[in-house]
Amino acid sequence: MTPTVTPITASAPESVVASLAQVPEFVSAGNLIYRATHVPRYVKAEGCFLEDASGRRYLDAEAANGTVPFGYRADIVRKAVERCAELPALPSFCESDLRLSVLERLEAGFFAEFGVRGRVDLDLGGAQAMETALRMAFSVNGPGPVMVFDGGYHGRSAATSMLSSSWRYRDILGAPGLEVARLPQPDCSACGLEPAEGGCHRRCIEAVSSWGSGG
Repeated sequence: MTPTVTPITASAPESVVASLAQVPEFVSAGNLIYRATHVPRYVKAEGCFLEDASGRRYLDAEAANGTVPFGYRADIVRKAVERCAELPALPSFCESDLRLSVLERLEAGFFAEFGVRGRVDLDLGGAQAMETALRMAFSVNGPGPVMVFDGGYHGRSAATSMLSSSWRYRDILGAPGLEVARLPQPDCSACGLEPAEGGCHRRCIEAVSSWGSGG
């Protein structure tokens, strides 16, 4: 029996369908590149600017994939690579003095800020760290609904896809069984609802109150 596969465009908005139409037939469409009707192809990056094949420059206001500390300065990247070459390349199950030194400094900083001793865990990426946080919360409180703010992005793994707001992730990658409550944006300037005079919109209050204690 051949399983039925629903195309990614089946429930997508028209603007998204238009953007996916330009994806080459050999390229995956389920990534973050093809999100607009015009997708430039960049050939150069320097400082906080990107440049496409036509010579047009773009200000990188997203600073994705770790560029926020140093932008696109080649000399800083080169120095970082040279420094990394001196560090031990170890599997995740091996201990080192460098790792222990970093963890000790982090724990001391947390203690100075919160006054509570604890253990520090390291993960390879944001989605994995989010899932670790869920495991910790569930181990203490038991499984239950997870509350997130509408419009938030948490990752693209099976579990974190359910937390993210985009239909791209929830429709196909979502993990069944994870109950998620989506609360309105805490910032009225970013909220999709028109705030009422002197406070939040009635629908915002209802959304939050419905998940309150005994509410």
